[in-house]
Parts: sequence; structure tokens; C-alpha cells
Amino acid sequence: MAQPPGPPPPGAALIDRFNQMLGRGRGPAGPPVAHYVAEGVAEFTFDQTGGPPLVQFQGSREILALTPQPAPRGDLIFKNDVGDPVLRFSRLGGLTVYTSAHPEGAPAALVGMATPIKLQGIQDAAELFGRERLVSRRISRVMQRDVEVDVPDIGPESWTLVADVINLAADAFEKSADRIRHDQRLPHMDRLLVVEGDKPDVQVNYDTVQITVAPARGAAGRPSSVRIARTLTH
Repeated sequence: MAQPPGPPPPGAALIDRFNQMLGRGRGPAGPPVAHYVAEGVAEFTFDQTGGPPLVQFQGSREILALTPQPAPRGDLIFKNDVGDPVLRFSRLGGLTVYTSAHPEGAPAALVGMATPIKLQGIQDAAELFGRERLVSRRISRVMQRDVEVDVPDIGPESWTLVADVINLAADAFEKSADRIRHDQRLPHMDRLLVVEGDKPDVQVNYDTVQITVAPARGAAGRPSSVRIARTLTH
């Protein structure tokens, strides 16, 4: 027996209303998966083929899951998991991209269609274990002490998401290394723990940084490197 369709992704109704307002039968400003360029600022792929809208910038392995929200003048803005704007589609068809180097935003142009964005898969437990060891070494260098990566009771269906999020954690530690080393909340930190839950989360608990993943949410089921870094440094 066929399974009933799941609930639409968060923000789907808002995107539909935006498209109806512009008389479109597709996603904002382009094909379901499209490549865009903001000259001298960024190149990126925007994917609306299923689940939450995703964006990946050229030169970055991180995939950002975005949440659409209405904006002034009838525009539609897409934010990351800490509420920062990433993309803004105007009701006139224009697109603005926001980056850390250009927080004021820069105009982006559609280049053409692209392939769907996907997390890099993990084939077996040995590959995941190898990723854990690599991430442990990266974080240990930042903390200047041995830091264990602990992934207890995680089934094969979660391996890809877990492998991705521990990489994001290592990125967050490295990008915020100076601030982390001087943060008085982290003097005893020696473990990165990944657990499953209903929604993604990051917490600092004395000697442990705990990251919660929600595999049912796909790429939106893990916190971004920005969210991890802000939790570590605030």
C-alpha cells in the first residue's frame, strides 16, 4: 500500500502564495534548481525540489537549509537557522544575496539550471568512524587538548547527517578558534556528543558540546556551522 504524502515543507504555502502573486507556477525567480552569480561576491545553487529550500555557495561544502518569510514591499526573504538573511526575492523578480563579506546584500543573476543539492553519503560504519577520528583531531588542535567525538546509538539512516554535522562542528571550531580558546565556558570541554531528537540543537554542558540531529528533517535536521559557532562563543 502506498504511503500517504508527508506534510509540505515549512514555508511551502508562503512560497506558493508568492508565486501566485507573480503569476508563476515555479519557485521564486527561476527553475526548481538553479545556479546564480553575484558578480565579484558569490556564486551559489538554490534548490527547491523537496523539503526545505537549500542553498550551497561555490567553494563551500556546507548546505544551508533556509526558511522563507514575508518581507516589506511584498518580497520573500530566506533566512538561515539563526535568523540571518541569505536570499531575498523581490516581487519584481530581482534577487539579492547576503554574505558575511557583504551583509548589505548584492544583486544576483540567474545563470541557468543546476543539479539538486545533496549531502555527501556515508557508505558504512568504517567511513563514519574515520570521519569521527578526523574531526576529533581538528577540534583537538583548536582546543589544544584531546577532544573525543562520541556518536552513540546512531543507526545507518542517520550516518550521512551525523558525518555532515560533525564536519560543520569542526569548521565552527576552526573559524572561531581565538574566541573559543578564551571563552571561560569551555576550559574543560573534551567531548563532542551527537544525539538524535525531534529538532536540531546545540548545547554546551560543562565538558561536553552536545549536538542534536533530527534525521527526519533531512538537511534541515542539523544546525548550521554558524549556529554551532554562535553557541560556542556566546
